[in-house]
Amino acid sequence: MQTMNFFICLLAFIATLFFLPNTVCAKTSLIRNVTAISMQEPNQLNNVDIYIEDGVIISIQPTTTSQQYQATTTYDATGMYAIPGLWDSHVHLMAFDASQKENIENTQFTDIEAQAIANLEQMLSAGITSVVDMGMDASLIPTAKKLRKRPDLPHLTFSGPLITGPKSPWSKPIETHLANADDAKTIVESLHLQGVDFLKVYDGISESLLFEVARHAKRLNLNIAGHIPFKVTTKNAIKNGIRSIQHTYLQLVKDCTDLGNEASLAPLSAWMKDGYGGRWQVSSEIYRGRDKTKCTNLYRELSSNDVYLVATPQLDLPLYMVAEEWALETMSAKLKQGCSVTLMQQSKVNQSIIASRTADLVEHYRELIDAGMKLVAGSDAPNDCMGFGRSLVSTLELFVSLGLSPFEALQTATLNAADMAGAADQGSISVGKKADIVLLSNNPMADIRALRDVHAVMLNGAWKL
Repeated sequence: MQTMNFFICLLAFIATLFFLPNTVCAKTSLIRNVTAISMQEPNQLNNVDIYIEDGVIISIQPTTTSQQYQATTTYDATGMYAIPGLWDSHVHLMAFDASQKENIENTQFTDIEAQAIANLEQMLSAGITSVVDMGMDASLIPTAKKLRKRPDLPHLTFSGPLITGPKSPWSKPIETHLANADDAKTIVESLHLQGVDFLKVYDGISESLLFEVARHAKRLNLNIAGHIPFKVTTKNAIKNGIRSIQHTYLQLVKDCTDLGNEASLAPLSAWMKDGYGGRWQVSSEIYRGRDKTKCTNLYRELSSNDVYLVATPQLDLPLYMVAEEWALETMSAKLKQGCSVTLMQQSKVNQSIIASRTADLVEHYRELIDAGMKLVAGSDAPNDCMGFGRSLVSTLELFVSLGLSPFEALQTATLNAADMAGAADQGSISVGKKADIVLLSNNPMADIRALRDVHAVMLNGAWKL
């Protein structure tokens, strides 16, 4: 569909007058004279035209030599930068005060759906065109399926409830609990029939039950995401089917320490006794006592097995580094109160402890990347003072402050995220990919904060902002 596109469309219209209903005119768009950052490699394509047809990128050519496409809509993007639509790969779209069961039961589903739509629209305005929900109450799956079909909202994939072991005093209402192998089979088959995209396992599941979940998930072609369970080694968690690890740092490196699985629990005990200062100090001591060679070998093994890490650095540092007033204002009274208490408690931690923890994370992320691990970004909104939308940008900015290049940080929310989700037609600006494109006023490769100035958003080939 090149220079003759207009005439073909005209002929198609004439054909309909003679009752030829199968003749269709494609929806076409042209982004003119833009600097495209494909994300497949760190260099950028200056002054190119991007031609889109029926939501798919058909051509990327230099503006000076580009074929003269006749598109339905043309966007002059002179001086702008085009990046692939962003992914937030860890949110809880319908959390509502951490999904307290009574809140769900006493709230109309139409209200929940309306709030979820507002959350998705807020993310879209921040340049997020794909969203991965990492845990919701099972009763909300029908609502999620409905939203997943909406072409005007970000692409949505979701897991349903968190699969874990028996109930404990710390259990969350969005968990589903397993007692035996039969429970594992029942839950996996039920969630598959309900239409979830993948499964998520949680801290309290045992190795034997994780094996049962993985066995049935494999049979039903469902991938598994999750925390590394407290009582399962990292290696065994991967052997038992976890393909994407949610959150990193100590729960990932525990195999390289003398404490083993206890490395995940010791900081929690210190937290209960001495607050955040105790928790972070113990974490640093354990991390710095690791066997670096064992860790490097572990990272390489994970990389060779195509395991992804949804790293959430904001959860390993004081939240005042990323918390913003706009996010607090969007929260319910209960979430806002909890956030305020956390911020106050963390503000009292000695700066030397925070400096040590920051240095640990700089080293940790560089070791992971050097070993070939693919990091993926997630905001975990609305938990931990994070709001839907721009909090993902705060996470990417934090990545850069911890030593990632802007290109590496952008990959965590584009190409790496799409690869993790198995979305081969997303994640980069290249021919044959979905036309999910964000136009920025400034160059994010020079300054990651350019993501805060979104000029326009294209979703499925249609302009949304």
